Amino acid sequence: SAHNLQLEIQQGLSHLAEQKANFGEEYSASASPFVSAHINREFQQAYHGDVFVWDIDKTYLQTHFSSLKGLAAIPFETAEDKKAVPGTVPLLKALHKGMTEEHARKPVYFVSGSPPQLRQVIQEKMQLDGVHFDGLMFKDQLGLVRAGRPRDVKKQLGYKLSALLKLKTSSPGLPRFYCFGDDVESDAEVFSLYSKIMKGMRKESLLNYLRDAQVHEHDIAFIFSVLSEDGIQESIEGYKNADPVGRIFIHLDRRTAPDSFSNELVCASYNFLQTAMLLAHFRLIPESCLGLVVEDMRKHRVSDFALALYAQEAIKRFDLPQSLAEIALSGRI
Repeated sequence: SAHNLQLEIQQGLSHLAEQKANFGEEYSASASPFVSAHINREFQQAYHGDVFVWDIDKTYLQTHFSSLKGLAAIPFETAEDKKAVPGTVPLLKALHKGMTEEHARKPVYFVSGSPPQLRQVIQEKMQLDGVHFDGLMFKDQLGLVRAGRPRDVKKQLGYKLSALLKLKTSSPGLPRFYCFGDDVESDAEVFSLYSKIMKGMRKESLLNYLRDAQVHEHDIAFIFSVLSEDGIQESIEGYKNADPVGRIFIHLDRRTAPDSFSNELVCASYNFLQTAMLLAHFRLIPESCLGLVVEDMRKHRVSDFALALYAQEAIKRFDLPQSLAEIALSGRI
């Protein structure tokens, strides 16, 4: 019943308050203790434009979680050691610039499951690449371990949903999020759930969903505390006539079958040429960016033959105009 639901939420908020006291820090509803947020650009007035939200590992940066050797090397890598996923650097630059100078500086935020100890080297890598960022969010893995929650270090749903809600509190109004992730973690699920929540998902349904996903009660309490804020409630009301998420772009690092994603917002791509073609079709980047993405992929030793195959596969699967492939490949095939 509604009464029981309210009671459960209140119990969760009491637990949240106890945790805050135990940590000896001050936390607001927009500052989760395990989301290390560094927001450079907060909107003082209502913003109704596009916001680009990117994962980092296996979306922007090549990260080898699959081997113990690769995992052990991550903390010791310098900015020069880290490699961007082919095609992402020119794509990120184009997204930030926008279609015209008049609409320049579209906000770009990164939400990573990596620990905040990697923040400096990742920022240095972005500076080397010339990639603009308006905010970085990291997962306080050490804090989770200290709180007796080592299992949650690998779980992403509660953390990334909390991070997205934190980001929304920094963006009043009705911004439209375009989300970029991969098929290694639960990115498509998290982005889809955020969209449902901002479209007015019932509290009972959300509570059951989070518990079924084994999200920690502390994180559930934090999520509901953010959702109770006036600004968020106003946005949820406003999104009844708008879309909180424009598209969800998933990089198929594990080669998951593209049709395994049920949400129609999900655009699953084998590489960032396909993503760029979609973004150009949606008029989020200029078509001239396609050639830059292709050149970057060629530098990473992606053959012209492979690029042509991927371009044609995208045209067929997404029903895109043939001209996008011609513009991208510039007649070199």
